Amino acid sequence: MEHYLRSGAALFVSLAAWMLAAPSFAQEAKTAKIQFESVEQDFGTIRGTTHYKREFKFKNTGDAELVITAVESSCGCTAAAPDKKNFAPGEGGVVTASVDPTRVHGFFSKPITVRTNSPNQQAVILTVKGNSIRDVSWSPSNTIVLGNIASTAVATRSIDVTFNADKPIRVLEATCQSPNVRVNVKELAPGIKYSIEVSTVPPLPFGHFGKRITVTTDHEQYQTMECVVQALVVAPITAYPPEAVVQEEDGYLIAPAIVVRHNNGGKFEITKTEVEPKGFQFRVVPLPEGNGYRVLLTGPPSDWRARGDGVIVVHTNDKDAPEIRVPLRFKQEK
Repeated sequence: MEHYLRSGAALFVSLAAWMLAAPSFAQEAKTAKIQFESVEQDFGTIRGTTHYKREFKFKNTGDAELVITAVESSCGCTAAAPDKKNFAPGEGGVVTASVDPTRVHGFFSKPITVRTNSPNQQAVILTVKGNSIRDVSWSPSNTIVLGNIASTAVATRSIDVTFNADKPIRVLEATCQSPNVRVNVKELAPGIKYSIEVSTVPPLPFGHFGKRITVTTDHEQYQTMECVVQALVVAPITAYPPEAVVQEEDGYLIAPAIVVRHNNGGKFEITKTEVEPKGFQFRVVPLPEGNGYRVLLTGPPSDWRARGDGVIVVHTNDKDAPEIRVPLRFKQEK
């Protein structure tokens, strides 16, 4: 028995020694590995309209082919792309990143994501940073918003344009082709800052009012620039709802109240109210705010169903809105 135990122990020791000495038949899987020289690029101060570019150099330090599957920018002001997609072991390449100074302002730091087939480096984050100085900046913006104004209003607003170019820029003139807009230029700092003052010239057409203003300078790159003036021109007195719908439900007449209001807070009087078809009764009640009235329809004519649609005409003592017409539509039960 002791003989067999000694023989078994000797066999186990021999087998273990053989296993340690024998070459391993299991091989590790080959993988790609991307190694960048730097993951950050400082663009410094950028300006103008030319795109600035920098290169992120890298090398495939793995023992398998490296595949760049995607390069993703975080905003519209940056863009990036590799010189190609496939790289053999030991082969180098570049990811070129660009920044558009017209789409970013001030100090910036933007990430760029490089995605690869490496199981341990599926996403590598690169960073571009710098300070973008615009050659031309508008304050508060290059759009002048006048809001809701009356057709007779003379509305005046101004915006400032500041130049930060490599040399002074002088504004020669600012013009608008519309006869309803007057433009004036004031020099705040020679070659650096100017004020563009815009005034409306009545009577203004009702509805959306949008006009372009052309600013001419002595700089070859910015010979002409544009800003915009916008407004909604409303009648001084309007009625709401713009259409009165009268309908009958379960034998009862339902008619909306028409609110006639002065949009600029002014006071006026309703001198006369007419309703077609005739036969309607109505009451005119002043609003508590004192800037309008409520017109209430009652008592329709007995044959109103056969008369068809009509109109409510409100006459006022306001010379800019002497008459307000509200269509009157009849909706019958089905």
